[in-house]
Amino acid sequence: MTGLPVSEFIRNIRLEQAVRLLKEQKVNVTQVAYAVGFSSLAHFSTVFRKQFGVSPSDYIEQNTPSETN
Repeated sequence: MTGLPVSEFIRNIRLEQAVRLLKEQKVNVTQVAYAVGFSSLAHFSTVFRKQFGVSPSDYIEQNTPSETN
C-alpha cells in the first residue's frame, strides 16, 4: 500500500517518533534511540543522518528556540 518495504516503513515510523522525542527534550539522544527501538546508538545516528541530513544532536540544536537576553 505504501510502496515501501515493511522494514523501511517501520524505520520511518520510528524516526518520526524519534523526532517528536528529540523536540520535547525530556530525554537524551541515547534514550531516544532505545525508546524507538534501535539497539545501537551508532546505527540510530547513521539512519537518522541519512533520513534528515543532520545528526540527532545537530537536529536538537537546529530545533531549539534560541534564548534572547
